[in-house]
Amino acid sequence: MNSTVAAPRWEAPWQADTLLRALTALRRTDPRVPDAVFDDLNQVLEEHAPPADLVDVLTKRLKGALGHLVSVAIDADPAAAAHPLVARAQELTTAQGVEAPESLGRLRHLAWATHDLLEALVEANHVRLID
Repeated sequence: MNSTVAAPRWEAPWQADTLLRALTALRRTDPRVPDAVFDDLNQVLEEHAPPADLVDVLTKRLKGALGHLVSVAIDADPAAAAHPLVARAQELTTAQGVEAPESLGRLRHLAWATHDLLEALVEANHVRLID
């Protein structure tokens, strides 16, 4: 015997607008910035260059931090994408550039862009600093 039983109709536990608000909140970028970013900035921007074997590591970390800050800025205000600091940061995090990725010059450009954008986001209360 081959009988088909109709399954009960599924109903969402929340209204569509509630689900949309929850999804939007989940998609938001975490606005926290760890102290390690400041340690990296200090190491790169101090008077003496970081050791050559750390340049590539620091470049990757600051590129990630800068990309995170761009996301925080755009989440806080979608019009921020047009701001010169955000545009410069996006350029640095997406472009391969003429310089080698492990170049000290590129690292310092990333560090200054990270510093400037972080400073602007702190002033606007869009980020929280954590240990």
